[in-house]
Amino acid sequence: MIQFCMKRGLVSTAPWVFNQQNLPDKMGISEDDKISLKFIQRMESGYRYAFESLINSYCDHDLDALNNCLEPSLYSYVSESLSNLKSKQVEFRRLSKKPLSLTPLSLSFHLGVGTNRKSNPKKPSTLFKNPLEDQIGQSMLDSMVPKEHHNFIKNIRIYSFNPLKLVRSVISVDIAFFGEPILGLFEGSEQLNEVSKGKEYHFLKFEAEINIENINKITNNRDFAIELIDNAKWSLSDIDNKLNGNSFYSNS
Repeated sequence: MIQFCMKRGLVSTAPWVFNQQNLPDKMGISEDDKISLKFIQRMESGYRYAFESLINSYCDHDLDALNNCLEPSLYSYVSESLSNLKSKQVEFRRLSKKPLSLTPLSLSFHLGVGTNRKSNPKKPSTLFKNPLEDQIGQSMLDSMVPKEHHNFIKNIRIYSFNPLKLVRSVISVDIAFFGEPILGLFEGSEQLNEVSKGKEYHFLKFEAEINIENINKITNNRDFAIELIDNAKWSLSDIDNKLNGNSFYSNS
C-alpha cells in the first residue's frame, strides 16, 4: 500500500497531467476577434514544434533543451521534477506519434510587466483591468481604435501607469492540444499513470516580451503584427497549469 501511494505521488508531482479529458471552462477566442485569431494562426507551426520539442525533451531527459525554451520559474520546477523521477528510476516514454490537434484558448497582453518574474513587483498595482471596463477608457478607445478591433482590445490587461514600467509588456497565448495519450510514466515495464480511454487534453502557455509602443500598431497594421510575431522570442511559461498560470508576481 505504501509503495502504491509513493508511485501515485510520483505521477501527481510529474510536470505533466495525465488523463485530462475536458477543456477549461469559459476559455476560447471569439470568431469576431479576427486579430487574435490571425496571431494564433500565424504561430500554429511554432506551437506544434514547441509541443514536439517538449515531448522529446521529457523522454530524453534533455535539461539543456528545456532550459532554452522554458521560462526560468517553469524550468526550475520541471528540472527538479524530472531529476526526482530519474533518481527513482522512473521515466517518461512516448506512447503515440500521431499528431495532436490544437485549439486556441486565449490571447492576452499584459502591460507593465516583463517575462522575468524576478524583475517585476511583488504584487500588481492595477488601476483598471481593461479600457472597455471603464467609461473614460471606453471613450478614449472609441477615438483611438477602430470599432472592429474592440474584441482584440478586450485582451489587454494594464498593471501599471508608471511610464518606466509600461515600457515592458508581454503577449501571452494559451493553447490546448488534444488527441491520443502521448506520454506515459514508467518504472521499468510498469506504467504508473492511469491509462486514458479516450481523447486527452494538454495545455501550454506561451509568452513573449514586447514594447508598449507596439500595441497601437498591432491593432491597426496587420503586417506589423506579423513582423512582431516573427521576431519575438517566445518561451513556455506553464504546462498543464502546473504553476497555476505562473503569475507575473511573486505574491500573487
